[in-house]
Amino acid sequence: MKVIWNSCNYYKKAVEYAEEWMKKVRFELKELSVGMSKYPFECSLINSLTHCKEIRIGSDSLDDFRWWLQKMPEKVTSIALFPLESEREKFIFSPGILALPQIMNSPKIYVGGKAGFPDDQLIRLKAKVMNFDCINITDENWINGKGIHDFRQLLLWSTQPRDHSIVTRGIQIRPWDEGFRQEARGFCDDFDRCCGRGWACQITSKINPFQRLTICINEDRTSIYATGKRMEWGGKVYTDYSIPSTYFS
Repeated sequence: MKVIWNSCNYYKKAVEYAEEWMKKVRFELKELSVGMSKYPFECSLINSLTHCKEIRIGSDSLDDFRWWLQKMPEKVTSIALFPLESEREKFIFSPGILALPQIMNSPKIYVGGKAGFPDDQLIRLKAKVMNFDCINITDENWINGKGIHDFRQLLLWSTQPRDHSIVTRGIQIRPWDEGFRQEARGFCDDFDRCCGRGWACQITSKINPFQRLTICINEDRTSIYATGKRMEWGGKVYTDYSIPSTYFS
């Protein structure tokens, strides 16, 4: 369908047109993707989007992000927040915005720009998959938070140098020394190729010692992946290593 408007505020008219279609389905959207500066909230028809589960919002205002998130149910399946291109390098998502239940409860979180999660807020997230540029995460204690069932991936983008001896203090690890690389050569080679090189180690689960995470620290990010899975063959229990899938593009 093609619609042409002449001599009008195209920006506002496009929003009215989109919201009229949303109204026809009683705002029962399963997914929402919005990328717009200065959305005309004052004339919006949207009161709530209680059926929406997958959210992708682009804006240049924290108030705009808050407005959209507060229209959503407190439990969603995926959230992606990103500043508009011109604001990306300097935009900071405040701890207040990030503390909203829609974000704290989401199993999948992507935050563009810079995310102001402090350590204590990070370890209270319910997410199994996380990807953001961190500015407040320290080397202290955050890795010792309560584990999330079926955790998959955490990517913390930052050029801030990290001390791996502090990051991993108090937990059982196995560094990727020559012995480990010989033992799991195929896995290590695949990981280096797909996830990047850096200082790496395996973290052993305190609940199931055959379940393992890989933490990798390099120049532009710190990443944690679920890579070791408990397997059994012929009555023997062992850890099967595999590289993670890509959850965010």
